Amino acid sequence: MINVAITCNLSRSVWSGSIKQSAINLYDCLQSGSLNAFYLTPDANLSDFGRNHKAYNISQILFETFPKIDVLILHGYSIPNEQLNKIIEKHNCKVVLYHHENRIAIDQHNLLKGETFQFRMKHLSEIWVPDHHDYSVQYLKAFHATDAPVKTVPYLWSPFFIDSAKKGKNLTFDPNREPQLLVMEPNANTSKTCLIPLLICETFNRAFGKSCKSYSFFNTASIKINKGAKNLISQFSASEQNKIFLNKGWKTFDAIDRLGQFILSHQSENDLNYLYFESLHLGLPLIHNSERLKGYGYFYEKYDINTASNQIYNAIINHEDNLKDYVSQNQELIKKYLPTNPVNIDFYKKSISQML
Repeated sequence: MINVAITCNLSRSVWSGSIKQSAINLYDCLQSGSLNAFYLTPDANLSDFGRNHKAYNISQILFETFPKIDVLILHGYSIPNEQLNKIIEKHNCKVVLYHHENRIAIDQHNLLKGETFQFRMKHLSEIWVPDHHDYSVQYLKAFHATDAPVKTVPYLWSPFFIDSAKKGKNLTFDPNREPQLLVMEPNANTSKTCLIPLLICETFNRAFGKSCKSYSFFNTASIKINKGAKNLISQFSASEQNKIFLNKGWKTFDAIDRLGQFILSHQSENDLNYLYFESLHLGLPLIHNSERLKGYGYFYEKYDINTASNQIYNAIINHEDNLKDYVSQNQELIKKYLPTNPVNIDFYKKSISQML
């Protein structure tokens, strides 16, 4: 059996970004393909894990008793090149660097903010990116100065964690709740910020404001102290009506349970993300601009603020009537991305086997 190690900081919350859930989904997919997967973690503390998965502390990787590694997938964190060279000598393994997130947007942010870049990796057999980040192939080859192939791989998502969070919370669509809008963008780099959603909400409020109680924005700690942003928002009609709320980071399920069910999102070159699948799985109205999901939810193109505003109103007045078909259609979509989908299992199994 082929042994595949996946780096993942298991002490991190599964709701802190998507990187930990992504590693778990990859593990499940590899296991379903009869590969022996396990994690390499720097911390013995396993935060909100809830799975019977194998994990080893990476500090022991050079011990004689450590399990053999055939393929090492650098997913949750990278390993310095000097240490990686010793691991390769010890295990004679292939090394895959998996960039789950929008690396270009992250690095552009690092450049402008003077923050540290990820180090350039050596000893790579392949670099993997989800297929919706296929535009980053040349960037990653240049960044790491490598001849290793950059491969686009299937994006994986599972409802396991959002279903686990449903206990005791009101996460399914309830037509009796007064419409309230949520914007959950992380505001960590330019690929997903709340700027366009702010303008969409203001446009909507001027046209249809009486139909929505509030607009709640999350992950806005830095925006709340930004004088320019505060000045802009203060001029909105929604602000004058005390309908805009800027919040710190909340877990998605807490925000839905307490503050609203209508999800507004805007992204740039991040067509697939876990918020979209969580919203669609729960049957919540998702107003979004993802070209890859344009047949699902309430779609608007790119920066089309007026259409987005109209789609919010469309969702408010029609979602209850369309709910049954909406949920059924979404579940068919989700099957494509499950770690248990035979197409995904076969792809990853072949990719691993062909490296050896």
